Amino acid sequence: MAFRRKLTKAALLGAVAVLALGAAGCSAPLGDGAPTSAPPPPQPPPPPPPRIVENTPERPDDNASEEVRAPEEPQAMILGCDPDLLENDLDWPPPAPSTYVALPRPLLTAGLGASPPLNDVGRRVDDALDAAGYTEKAYFTVGCDGWAIITRLERIGVDGTPVEGQRFDPPEAGEKWSLTGYISRLFYAPPGYYRQIIFVATPREVDPEDMAELEGREQLEGIAEEGADAMIELDPESTFTQAHKLYALIYEFRAEGEENVEVRRPSPVEATAHLTRSGIYPELDGQD
Repeated sequence: MAFRRKLTKAALLGAVAVLALGAAGCSAPLGDGAPTSAPPPPQPPPPPPPRIVENTPERPDDNASEEVRAPEEPQAMILGCDPDLLENDLDWPPPAPSTYVALPRPLLTAGLGASPPLNDVGRRVDDALDAAGYTEKAYFTVGCDGWAIITRLERIGVDGTPVEGQRFDPPEAGEKWSLTGYISRLFYAPPGYYRQIIFVATPREVDPEDMAELEGREQLEGIAEEGADAMIELDPESTFTQAHKLYALIYEFRAEGEENVEVRRPSPVEATAHLTRSGIYPELDGQD
């Protein structure tokens, strides 16, 4: 009995030793007897730093499309035009007119924009002249930044109203119309009153005091050289700027017989009355 108790005690101690050894063996990695612990779970990434908004005033965009009106300069410089090479260029200044007026700008630019192309303004005036009966005209440039239209000589009443049936002296068969030719005819026209109008679109100022007086046939024939028979197309970039004006220079004459022609200066009829009674103003007003 004593041996059995000893054996049982020894067996229990051996079993405990075996269990302890087995537990130690399970916690050791294969091929390495050093015990290790399981790796910790990955840490979450740190939160992004808070966004800092600086309360600074906005800088103006250097390319912002603010409308800045630059000083206007003669477009001959802008377009690289050489006035000496222009054909059909009107001599400047023209002779002193009997009366003149700068036409209202809205009458010329309505529907075309603030500074429309000079070509567009020219066509508007040319169309109005056609509608008013001025179908034969001479066309000129005025430097690189302007144009001129000269109407055919017409017979008028003392108040500036055209004489119906005798308004225009018909050209001779085969003759090309020219200002010089029709002015020459003035000296052989029946007695009465006559009118010639030059429309000039230009940024130059018109001052009759700086213009030569018309005193005779030579001066009248020198109003202009031979003009073109159609509107001269200017550079499309050339515009009717804020410095431009359209002047109507009106020349009125009284013929009292052959070689006896008087230049009426000043005219007893105001320029606006000439343009209204000729039908030009009403036609321009109807195009807006």
